[in-house]
Amino acid sequence: TKPAAAITHSGGTSLSISSDGSGFVAVESVEFAGANIGISGDTNLMVLTSGVLTVDGKVASTTLETSGAATVATTLDVGGATNLTNTLDVSGATTLGSTVELLANAATVTHSGTTSLTISSTLGYVGVETVQFTGSQIGISGDPDMIDLGTTAGMVTVNGDLKATGDLTLTKPAAAITHSGGTSLSISSDGSGFVDVELVRFTDAKIGISGDPDMIDLGTTAGMVTVNGDLKATGDLTLTKPAAAITHSGATSLS
Repeated sequence: TKPAAAITHSGGTSLSISSDGSGFVAVESVEFAGANIGISGDTNLMVLTSGVLTVDGKVASTTLETSGAATVATTLDVGGATNLTNTLDVSGATTLGSTVELLANAATVTHSGTTSLTISSTLGYVGVETVQFTGSQIGISGDPDMIDLGTTAGMVTVNGDLKATGDLTLTKPAAAITHSGGTSLSISSDGSGFVDVELVRFTDAKIGISGDPDMIDLGTTAGMVTVNGDLKATGDLTLTKPAAAITHSGATSLS
């Protein structure tokens, strides 16, 4: 009944407090039964074995620090800062309520399984640097569907212009470039270059070959095709103009 009572052991070995049989020792609301520590109704919240503390339930902590490896087999709920100076192995699902920050200068997220690694957002998108992945679409903020991998099976759809600094190579045996728009398809070389189709060279309004690029000129005189060279035809020459003429403007002769 003393207001501040104490049980003191002054011997040189140990003091043991135990319950003989199958009972427990209660200190306030904490129950000790063998190597188990718990409370009434949940007597094995903590189990002590050599070198291992097993928690049969959740661990709620404002700050968790570990200097060695930490293995979590069920649920770990942390309400505050968590500092790990070694490895954290989680064998179950991990749910994070905020941001994961990697402080290493060269950080890596590695998947060592044999099947796949999936990174997905249930309702939003996944951002990698400034690139956004939304379902089968790839884009940026404000233009999230620049590339679509899912509209047509086996086809990459580009919703916008496509610019390439290298060559475009088609390996299909019978390949085609198809325009399905309602206006026009233009193929041009920006600047002072030309467009080659097989051995035929197109330069502005001129058509020719390598070494003779202006054999046919569609732009020198409006409404006229100018042939800079000889013209050979294996069929007939038919003139449908009501008043047609064959005119020679050279200085020598027409034969």
